[in-house]
Amino acid sequence: MTTVSYAGISFPAPPLNPESRTAMMRSISWLEKHRIIEGETQKKKLAAQRIDLMCGSFFPHGRGEVYAALSDWIMLEAVMNDTYARIGPDTAARAQAEIADITSVLDGSKLRPGTAFGSAFADVWPRLRDTGMPGHWQQRCTEVMRAYENHYIRRTRGEAVFDSVEEFVDFHAMGSRVGYVFSELERRLPIAQRVYESELVQQMMRTALLPYTIPHEEVALSLDRRTGEQHGLVVTLRRATGCSEKQAVEKMHTLFERNWRKLLELEKKLPDLAEQLDLPPNDHRALHMYAEAMRRHIIGTVFCGPLMGRYSRDDTAL
Repeated sequence: MTTVSYAGISFPAPPLNPESRTAMMRSISWLEKHRIIEGETQKKKLAAQRIDLMCGSFFPHGRGEVYAALSDWIMLEAVMNDTYARIGPDTAARAQAEIADITSVLDGSKLRPGTAFGSAFADVWPRLRDTGMPGHWQQRCTEVMRAYENHYIRRTRGEAVFDSVEEFVDFHAMGSRVGYVFSELERRLPIAQRVYESELVQQMMRTALLPYTIPHEEVALSLDRRTGEQHGLVVTLRRATGCSEKQAVEKMHTLFERNWRKLLELEKKLPDLAEQLDLPPNDHRALHMYAEAMRRHIIGTVFCGPLMGRYSRDDTAL
């Protein structure tokens, strides 16, 4: 496969990390060690989801211990996502306890969490954060991770129901930002904080969210129908506009194309931003790497979604 396409736009097939498959199998053993999955059936089911395709296309340049940690984290989040998929008081109570454990690790207040998810997170988090990256990156990584993990609590309480695309974007924004911050880690090239906080970069991240999310939303649609998922983009569009499911998918394609082209236009302004901020060469390089990561994550989602087994079966939950 040399090209992939979505919404009438063709993209070059993304490079895959050569370590991705081996790293995923090691991550599955790591999850078993932390008692998050048990037995050959669960291990085979998780392997069949082919999450290595997503991790490998998002982080093609990572190697060794850093890539192993990225793989462990993504596999952990995949299981957490399945675990918290059902709305209800029992799931909400579980999420509250387990995310509190994870938050305590982020805050440094608990080194030995009592839950399996907390224990696994306590293992992988130092391998992601304490890697010689500068303090401003570590702080930003912690902030986006805390926001991302806490979204599970809102979701299990049934609070992730949106009346507009803007609300959908606000809720899902931290997922992509965690991916971008780990792209900085992958290349050992942190973006300067003043660049990250610039209006242009913030606008680019917000613009990239929909094309990053939409291919996944369409692939997951059949599963959403079966589970009655209420926080997906198709359901949001139908609620906001009164359209049919088919019309909602067509609207998603339009949003994808519009935001992709807008992202490319915004990227053309990066040289002016670099000149305005008088960026030294390394910061200039980091800025362009950050924009590349936004595009790569979008293309990775287009590429890996149809190939992954994660949403193609009736028994996706572990």
